[in-house]
Amino acid sequence: MATLSEFRRNKLSAVLTKLFDQDGNGVINEEDITAAVEKFRQARKCEVGSPQHEKIKGFMSKLWCTLKEKFDTDGDGEISLKEWLEGTERDSDDEKVKEFRSNFRKIMFSIADSGGMDWTKREK
Repeated sequence: MATLSEFRRNKLSAVLTKLFDQDGNGVINEEDITAAVEKFRQARKCEVGSPQHEKIKGFMSKLWCTLKEKFDTDGDGEISLKEWLEGTERDSDDEKVKEFRSNFRKIMFSIADSGGMDWTKREK
């Protein structure tokens, strides 16, 4: 298990607190994911129930399932900063964590794609 550098710990802490922890209580829970879906939907300017909205919900649902499975070590339905950092350090080569990272990048590219080009697909 590789030890996280201070820079990486700070970066990961910022992801938890600024992106996922929507209510600012210091943990990620299902309510935060639901709020993040709404924030992402608004950022993409898509209608509730639209295919884009459903895609965001699907990605975030997958992300949440992976987060709970890999990071919620005490089983309380919340992921603390400690669990987040320890899980990232512990499972950096785990396939589920790699899947989480891949899905996370896809949703971020999808949200950032305001021009309608699907950046998650490569053109040949």
